[in-house]
Amino acid sequence: MSIAYITGGQYVPMVNAKLLAQVIIGGVREEISLERLMQDAQEDINNEMKKAEAEGADESEIATRVNRLLVTKNLRVKQMENLSGATSSVAKEKYSRCVNMSELRSQYKVEAPPESPPPRSRMTREAVRRSGGILETVKGYFSGSKETEDEGASSRPPAAAAATSEMNYDLKEDEAVSMAQTERIVQRMRHKKN
Repeated sequence: MSIAYITGGQYVPMVNAKLLAQVIIGGVREEISLERLMQDAQEDINNEMKKAEAEGADESEIATRVNRLLVTKNLRVKQMENLSGATSSVAKEKYSRCVNMSELRSQYKVEAPPESPPPRSRMTREAVRRSGGILETVKGYFSGSKETEDEGASSRPPAAAAATSEMNYDLKEDEAVSMAQTERIVQRMRHKKN
């Protein structure tokens, strides 16, 4: 996420590999529309960034001003819906300022991974029943059976099923430039200067 922020890219979390094609196609189409916008409005964006920097504006204020400029000009872009990929404040404020991976590792806090269910070979259906009767909730999860797509959704643990259902990467065709897109534009413009 930090690397995506630093380079003006987009962080796209994936919990379902079936969404990969949608992410690639939608992401590419969005990026092409942003590149065209940057080419068409490059001079205006650079002027606004220079003016804001001269006035001592922070990153957030610079992005806000550039966004206001783009919205005022009624510039439209393609926009991939990526609600779960919003850059965290920690990635923006802390990790993106690291100069190398050693510094990032020293600041990054590793949390213990969540406990995973016991391996399939060690737990029988009867054992699952005895451990709390959750067999119906995770039907087929331990049996390894091949199920149809609709049945497969009920075989995932409830948290995984909920996370997957929330993921959506639909592409909107004619949208005003969002703040997330503006932040990416500002980062890219900075890197082009350097």
